[in-house]
Amino acid sequence: MTTASEYFPPRLQGQVAVITGAARGLGRAYALRLARLGADIVVNDINLASAADVNEELSADTVMDEIRQLGRQALGVAADVTSESEVQRLFAAVFATFPQVHILINNAGGGRGGKSVTECSLEAWDNVLNKNLRSTFLCCRAVASHMRDHRRGKIINVASVAGLRPLMPVLAPYATAKAGIIQLTRALALELAPYGVNVNAIAPGYVTTVN
Repeated sequence: MTTASEYFPPRLQGQVAVITGAARGLGRAYALRLARLGADIVVNDINLASAADVNEELSADTVMDEIRQLGRQALGVAADVTSESEVQRLFAAVFATFPQVHILINNAGGGRGGKSVTECSLEAWDNVLNKNLRSTFLCCRAVASHMRDHRRGKIINVASVAGLRPLMPVLAPYATAKAGIIQLTRALALELAPYGVNVNAIAPGYVTTVN
C-alpha cells in the first residue's frame, strides 16, 4: 500500500542546509525544523563537544543525534565563523561531503555584555560586530558564487528587531551589527536575484537561550 509520504515526500528532501550556531537555541530549532522537512543538516558551532563535556543539556553533538533520529544526515563541523580561514575550512568540509548547498542560515551571533556608545571599548565593539556582521558576510560570500553557479539557493540571515529600532542604549554595538546584516541582505539579494537565489533576513525578538 502506498503511504502518504510516498505521494507527498518532504518538501526539502534531497536538499542540504548549513546552519551556523546550531548547537542550541534558535539554531537548534532551525536545524530540527528543516530536518523534519526532509533536509540533511550541517551543524556548525564553535564547539562540537558533547553536552556532558561542556556541562550543558544541549550541544552540537546532541542536535546531530536528534537530526539522525529524524532519518536525516547530520554533519558536524566545528568552526569559528568570525575567522576567514575557519569559514573556508567549514565549507571545504561541507563540499567534501555534499555536492551542493541549497540553504544557508546565518544564525551565529550574539550581543552579550552590551555597552553604550560612550562606554564601549573598541575591542568590545569589534567583538560584537565580528560575531554578528562579519560572520554573516564571510558565510554569505563562501556560498554565494556556488549558489549563483547552480542558479538556486536560499540564504537566511538572522538579524533582530534591534536592527530595526534601538531597544536600549547598551545595545548600540549589537543594534549596529544587526542593522548591517539587514543592509547586507538587501544588497546581496539584488546581486543574486538574477540567478534564482533568494536572500532574506528575519528579525526575531527577545529569545532566552543558553549562553
